Amino acid sequence: MTPHRRYWLILWLLLFSLPLFCQPVVISRDQVRQGDVFAFSKDINIAGRVTGSIFIIGGRFVLDGKVEEDVVCIATEVIIQEGAIIGGNLIVFGGTLQRSGGAEIRGDYFNTPFNLKQIESTILPDLLGGGSLSTFRILKMLLWAILALLILALFYQNVVTGEWIMREHFTRVVMAGLWSVLIFIFLFLLFILLSFFVIGIPFAIALVLTMIGLVLFGRTVLFLTIGRMIGQGWWKMKNMPVVFILLGGFVYGLFKLIPVVGRFTILLSILELGVAALYLLRNRLRRKLTLPES
Repeated sequence: MTPHRRYWLILWLLLFSLPLFCQPVVISRDQVRQGDVFAFSKDINIAGRVTGSIFIIGGRFVLDGKVEEDVVCIATEVIIQEGAIIGGNLIVFGGTLQRSGGAEIRGDYFNTPFNLKQIESTILPDLLGGGSLSTFRILKMLLWAILALLILALFYQNVVTGEWIMREHFTRVVMAGLWSVLIFIFLFLLFILLSFFVIGIPFAIALVLTMIGLVLFGRTVLFLTIGRMIGQGWWKMKNMPVVFILLGGFVYGLFKLIPVVGRFTILLSILELGVAALYLLRNRLRRKLTLPES
C-alpha cells in the first residue's frame, strides 16, 4: 500500500471513529474505567474511578468519584460534588462550574470566569452586527480546529502542497471547485435514482464519504492559507503552521457569522473542494500546475 493510500485509509478510520466520542459515559460507584475518557456534546457521570484523564467538549460533566489524572472541560456544565477527587489538573474553559467545598483537586486549577451563552446575548451582537453565536456553533468551530490540526499532523506535506496550489493557482481552484460541485450533484442524483434498484445505495454512501474527506482536507488547507495570509501579511509572524490553522479557523468561523456575508460561504466550500480536487489530480496536471519540489 502506497503512503498516499495509507493516509486516506487512516482518515476514513478516524471518520468512522468520531461517533464513539459522542456516546454518553456513565461509571457507577463500583466501576473502574481504565484509560482516558473523551466525549463531545454528551454527558459524563462518574461515581466510580477513572485511571486516566477526562476530555469533554459541551455537554455536562458530573463527578462524584475519582479521576486519577487531568480533567479538561470546554463549554461544559461542570459539577464537582462533595468527596470527589481529581488527581491532576482541573481546566474549565467556558461553560459553568459548580464545585463543592469538600472536593479535592490535587493539581492546578484553572477556570475562565465567563459563560459562552452570556457572551452570545451581550457582546457578540454588538461586535458582529446581530450575528448569532450559539454554543453549538462554538463547539463546531472547536471540532473543526481539532480535526484540522489532526489532519495537519498526519498529512503535513500534503496540506502544505495544497496551500501552494491554493495560492499559485487560485483561478484553477475555483474552476475545479465549481466542477466538483456539479459532478457531485449529478452523481448523487444518479445514485438516488439507482437506489430504487438497491445498487445505488452503497455508491451514494461512498460518494458522501468521499465528499466528507475532500471537505476535511480542503478546509484544513483553507484554514492554513487564511491564517498564513493574516499572520505573515499583517503581523510578520514566522512559519508556525499550528498557529496559522487556529487563526484561519477562527477567522473562517467569524466570517460565517457576519450577516449577509455569511450567506456566501458556499464560495468557501467551492474553494475547499477545488483545492482538494486539484491536489488529487496533481500528478496528471503536473504540466499545467507549478508545484513545489518535495
